[in-house]
Formats: sequence, C-alpha cells, structure tokens
Amino acid sequence: MKAPIAILFANLKGNLGDFAILHAVLMDVSVRFPGHPMQVFPHPFVPINQTDLATFRAAGAPEFEVVGPTYSIRYPFYLKWMSRYRIWPHVQSRYVRALVAKSLQDARRFKDYAAVIVAGGEQWGGTNPGTSMFGTIGAIRAHNDRIYAYPFSIGPGAVQSNSKASLAEYFGNIRQPVVVRDISSKKILEDAGINAVWGIDCVFSLQDVARDIATLPDRDASRTLLIITGRRGSNEAPVRSLLTRLKNEVGPIELLSTSPPEDKELFTRLGAEFGVAVRMPGSWQEALAELKTSSVIVTNRLHALILGSFGDAALLPLTDRKKSEAFTRDAGLPYSAPNAEGVSVELINQVKADRGVILEKARAYRERSRGELFHPVFDIKGTA
Repeated sequence: MKAPIAILFANLKGNLGDFAILHAVLMDVSVRFPGHPMQVFPHPFVPINQTDLATFRAAGAPEFEVVGPTYSIRYPFYLKWMSRYRIWPHVQSRYVRALVAKSLQDARRFKDYAAVIVAGGEQWGGTNPGTSMFGTIGAIRAHNDRIYAYPFSIGPGAVQSNSKASLAEYFGNIRQPVVVRDISSKKILEDAGINAVWGIDCVFSLQDVARDIATLPDRDASRTLLIITGRRGSNEAPVRSLLTRLKNEVGPIELLSTSPPEDKELFTRLGAEFGVAVRMPGSWQEALAELKTSSVIVTNRLHALILGSFGDAALLPLTDRKKSEAFTRDAGLPYSAPNAEGVSVELINQVKADRGVILEKARAYRERSRGELFHPVFDIKGTA
C-alpha cells in the first residue's frame, strides 16, 4: 500500500464553507497522489456533524478516512484572564511547547506519511485553536518535515496571542513559501520573517464542478439572500433590524445559513417572526444551488462570497469580518457595507441597478483565480 496523506485541522462541525475547502483539498491531493490513502484529522474542539459528513461523502467527495483528532492541551481556567494582556504570548508559547512534548511520542505515527497537509481557513488565532495547531505541527515536524499548508488567512488575533519570534518558529515548520489567501495575511507573516506568497482560496478550484450545479426551479430567482454571521449570538440585533428595514421594500427576502450549527436557532426564530423563508442546505453543492437562484447576496461569510461568484447573483459583502473585507478589496467589488446596519433599501436597489458591473468584477476575479492558485504542496506531480 502507498504511504498515506494526512490532512490536518479539518472542521467537520457542519460549516459548509469548511466542507468546500476539504473537498477542494481532497480533489487536488487525489490527483497529485493517485492511490495514496487520505486520512483526515479534524479539529479537537468541535464534534463531527455525522449527518453533514455523510452528505458530504454522498455528494461526490473523494474517498477518505477520518482519523484523529489532532492534539490539544487544556489551559487551566485561572489563566484565561491573562489572554487580554501583553504577557499572554509568553504563556501561550509555554503551552505550545508543552503540547509538543506531550504529543511527541504519538506523533511518530506521521513519520512515513508521504505528506502532511494543513487545510486552509483562518484558524491560527485564539488560545486553544492556535495552541493546538502550532503544537500539533511542532510535534509532527520532529518526525516528518513534509508539512504543507493550503492557502489560509491569519488575523490580528494570532499576532496578539503570539510573539513575532514564535510565529516565525511555528510557521517555519511548514514548507515555504507559505501561501496565504489575502494581502493582509501576507503582510502579517512577512513581518514575522516568513516567506509568504499571495495565492487565493482553494475553493475557487471547485468552479468547474460548480458549473454543473443547476439552479432550483422552485425558488424565486429575484430574491435577496441574507447570509450573516456574528459571534456568540451578537448578530441577532443587526439581522432583526435589517429584516425590519428591508421587508416589503426590496422584493422577496430569505435567510440562508452556510453553517446551520451556528445559525439554525436564531434564523428559525427570526424567520417565523418576520414571515420569511429560512434555507438550511446540507452541503456546499446545495448551498451553491440556492445562491445561483437569487438576485442579491448580502453576506459577511467568505465562502458564501466565493460560491456566490460562481453564479449570477450580485454580491453585497459586509466587511465587518477580515475575510470578507479582504475578498471585497482583492476582487475590486464596487459595493459593500461596513456591517448589517449599513445596508439600506437604497443600497440594495443600487446593487440591483449595477448588477452587471458587479457580476463582471466577480467573474473576472473568479477567472483570475485560475492563474493565482499558487500550489503550496508540490512542484512536481506526485512528489513532495
């Protein structure tokens, strides 16, 4: 049997954007390493959504085995308050080293893997996620230096939690150049002395698959879809306000979630209150079919923007998240709003009026991605 490929830090909780990332990675690896078993090691902090995982497999994902999860270490509760202060990078560095030492023996299992691949996303910040990722990679690096990362983002949270010297050490365990999916991330890594190149999100590599996904005949193609997330329920007030302003003013409105575990309770309640339909697709392909059958997409979710660019809806990004802000800037989209509160009836109507210009920008960015998908893993097909 050929040596396996390890794919680390997949998020299998039910976020369809993360499933799209995994699908893109699995497709690419299966082509570059034909016949090598692919083993997925999910994050240790969220339970696997077995229903969505089964849907993901059934929808055509390349064959893989779920193994793991990756390594983690628990912070004592009395240390958490320190994460707000400048001393925290010293604390986190200590715990990353502790996790490496704790995991070192078990990480010998990765010694003979043909490649160890970090799935894309923005996952390096915070206390537990960042420590898990940096510690896991450090432990594996002691046994196998064939570690690569698909394009990802890194935000201010990672800089606040780690010193520049630590970031240089941690990312130095990944084969360089490291490919990031936005200019802001490139600058953060370069400031830490890491050789980074600007690529583009690997989900763009699914556009040929996306072309064959049909629109939905039982949907109103003139509808405006609201796909809005927040942190810890903080999106309820802005979404409620947005529904109040827009309902009966801009044509049909619907709520759609690309991460039902986060949104289902809130969206279901608001949908009943305002009398609007709520869509909860079970796969990224189903989500794309919904997006293709719409007129305007209002969202602060990066992968709703990427998948939305595969269709003919006008994109109206909300730039209150770094990932959506970077997409808006890099794609040169002419319209955006700073947050849900910044979306007005007039702005929606302007987006509809200039739909052709927006589609042209989105298509140009999508097509340009074909030449900017810098490959992070292999210079020569089938070799690491």
